Amino acid sequence: MNRKTWGQHKLIDNTVLDQIVEIAQITKKHIVYEIGSGTGNLTYKLCNKAKKVISSEIDEKYYSICVNKLSKIDNLELIRGDGFKIDINYDILMSNLPYSKSSQFVEWLINENFIRAVVLVQTEFADKLVAKPGNKNYRSITVITNANFYVNKVGTIPNYLFSPIPKVLTSILLIKPKNKKINLDSIKIIKFLFSMRGKKLSSIIKIINKNFVNDFSSVIPDKLSNMNIEKIEIHDFLKIVDNLSNIGFKIE
Repeated sequence: MNRKTWGQHKLIDNTVLDQIVEIAQITKKHIVYEIGSGTGNLTYKLCNKAKKVISSEIDEKYYSICVNKLSKIDNLELIRGDGFKIDINYDILMSNLPYSKSSQFVEWLINENFIRAVVLVQTEFADKLVAKPGNKNYRSITVITNANFYVNKVGTIPNYLFSPIPKVLTSILLIKPKNKKINLDSIKIIKFLFSMRGKKLSSIIKIINKNFVNDFSSVIPDKLSNMNIEKIEIHDFLKIVDNLSNIGFKIE
């Protein structure tokens, strides 16, 4: 697998790198986990702020660059491997995410313990995470993300500040975990409901009732029954998911 497959674009502007570190509010009490060391530009700045930095890189070429450049830094641990498959304890997560890994990242993050995360993602994906009901970007990933995290789109970075220059814009996200998180069964229900975008909730419930013994109509508030699924507010959407789950609805 080559670097283009991973969709890696390295941020090369020092001013923006400093801004990203500032957003993370790193102190000497924090252990920072960086997914994607790249050429080590951000890694070096993180080491200057943190108690310890653990940085993973899946690409052998970039990993070797960082070993040669940064291996003498006392508070840095470099790891060669897939950052989503490494089990470590940390306080703050930092990453310039490969565009192809964005959706995987959200569901992976649900099971992580952290104070906050600062990640760079494709702006098109960031817009989905912060979209409002009725917006074209309001999707299942919107509900799943906001059920588990507070998400703030801090800013957008011009593409010419990356190497190689991507064809798309990149946004900075500040993510903080909520105390209560939804489980895998709820995530499956959310994805199922959004697979019927454009349908009214009452129509979806009729489809569900054809395939299950239980009658699920009673769990839907009247005020929502005639609303299209993609226009329902997140807190109402999550109540519907809870009600469906509590009455026995499950996606295998």
